[in-house]
Amino acid sequence: MIREFSKLDAEANKFCQHPPFAASLESSYSAPMPPPSLPSHLSYKSSLVLIPTTAIQEPIQSIRRKHDIQFHRWPPHINLIYPFLSSPSSNALGTDGETALQTSNLVEFPVLSRIRKATRDIPPFTLRLSANPPGTFLHSKRNATVWLRPVDKNNVTTPDHKANPAGASAALLQLQTALQTEFSECNADTRPFNPHLSIGQASGAKAAESLAEEVRSTVEDFLARESKGSKDAIRPGDADLMWHVDRVIVIERSGYHNPFRIVGDIELGWGKP
Repeated sequence: MIREFSKLDAEANKFCQHPPFAASLESSYSAPMPPPSLPSHLSYKSSLVLIPTTAIQEPIQSIRRKHDIQFHRWPPHINLIYPFLSSPSSNALGTDGETALQTSNLVEFPVLSRIRKATRDIPPFTLRLSANPPGTFLHSKRNATVWLRPVDKNNVTTPDHKANPAGASAALLQLQTALQTEFSECNADTRPFNPHLSIGQASGAKAAESLAEEVRSTVEDFLARESKGSKDAIRPGDADLMWHVDRVIVIERSGYHNPFRIVGDIELGWGKP
């Protein structure tokens, strides 16, 4: 089933961030330097992503607002395929990236059908975005990215830890594999899939440690506030944001330096009874 756009879309459309392939592209390529060229069927102006529900965006966005240079370009997200197809939507984006996104799904039917085919038998699942500790990519002595770790609700990880050193969610890896298999032509990034939600940049290893501690503390404080009056008490050291993943989202922008907008979403497991 394809739903109409909701508050999730409206909220997510306000924000911006950077993904696996872009972690080595957008954070390293500042204007006016262009990113590496792509074949004509691919584009840096579109991506297939997961976007956290609004219920857990507060601590993520409060950190990103201060520390993420991509805050105004990317929504908080986990990239599934990036770069994605050129013009996956019905050309509804204007030159300023604005469009009436609250009324319908704008993804072109052939693309929509392929996403639905890949996701029809994959049921919704729950992730823990772990901030205890956050992950860190150290790009150079003066450049690092801090990120939240997506792991399964019950800490189920894939058995091949060598290929999956972050202990990523098995359900998430299954979803990405199904989509990558369907969109095999989206092959600009040949590195193993390493799912993460980037939350900020830091000027080296020591600054990354400080940012990681700020992230952990911010998430813990948020969870403590949310748990007041709840039967489910937060244990000391808990720093996991629970995220029910039930849809894949297509985002697009009018130009490389413009903000992304949601152009469509597809529910997981729609083919199951």
